[in-house]
Amino acid sequence: MARVYLRLDSLPAANVTELLVLDAAAGNDLRLGYRAVDQRLTLRFGSAAVTAASSPVAAATWYRLDLRLSAGTNPRTGDWELDGVAQTSIASAGTASTVSRLRLGSAVAADAYTANFDDVMASATPGDYPIGAGTVVPLRPDGAGTHSNPASFRNDDGSAIDATAPTRLDDDPATGTADYVSQQVAAAADYLELTFGDTSASCLVGVSGIVAYHAPSSSANRAKTSVFDGSTERVLFSGDMSEVALSYRSAIVARPAGWTVSAVNALQVRLGYATDVAPQPYWDALLLEVATGAATPATITVTSTAGASTVVLTYEDAGTAAPVLLSWSASR
Repeated sequence: MARVYLRLDSLPAANVTELLVLDAAAGNDLRLGYRAVDQRLTLRFGSAAVTAASSPVAAATWYRLDLRLSAGTNPRTGDWELDGVAQTSIASAGTASTVSRLRLGSAVAADAYTANFDDVMASATPGDYPIGAGTVVPLRPDGAGTHSNPASFRNDDGSAIDATAPTRLDDDPATGTADYVSQQVAAAADYLELTFGDTSASCLVGVSGIVAYHAPSSSANRAKTSVFDGSTERVLFSGDMSEVALSYRSAIVARPAGWTVSAVNALQVRLGYATDVAPQPYWDALLLEVATGAATPATITVTSTAGASTVVLTYEDAGTAAPVLLSWSASR
């Protein structure tokens, strides 16, 4: 399932088959489209008939879409919400499968539109639907932790690793290869440790990491990038980094106990661990993405009675414990 914010710069002049797709590993995928005659978003399985949203959309306006593809049973089902309003669910007969990916944009040549996507969040847990309102906050390298043998590494200009190393990995957007750090000596225990900017966001619901990299040639090499939550390692990517063109790898950084602001702000990334540096792996950019949710505080209502009088007081809950009467007084 996924939560996506969508904005169409202008309304397409013709029907759109694919604005985004939840791909099934086998069988019909779930396609979000657009119907020009009444300016409505649509949902369908594969090439089946579309089901239109209950209300039209407007140009240059952001909309929140929550979608769920349940492909593990026959028939598979598709559920969706538009700005929190449930839309008509759909179903399709087919062999049980799994959901392989979320694809933004279209692979259909006839589709013509300009769309913006933001604050995308995906989950493999059916009960998370609908994910609801929220944001995705980017955190980029801002300092160094404790390196392990930094002499095995170099900045892109050939200089020794120094305080400028984090600035070579904080590209925004992460689309360039002009600056980077590289590992030049093969050593499985050597790494650079980087810290990240802090967030003050609340209601943190997930963290993922992205690494951008390339290499000077396409012969196989091997290195690793990991996120550390204290002493707990979450591997972001480990393997061949020999792509000559800028390439990306990403992974969800799971935390069974849930995320807190202090836990997110203490995250560090270690890169290196290369056992093959022919060619040298180049790290071009690192990014942590922090997903937030919209929290609605609970309220507590206290009803007090004394004689013929009743007082009702409602206030915002500040914790999980039941309210405790600390004192009372009466006057005549």
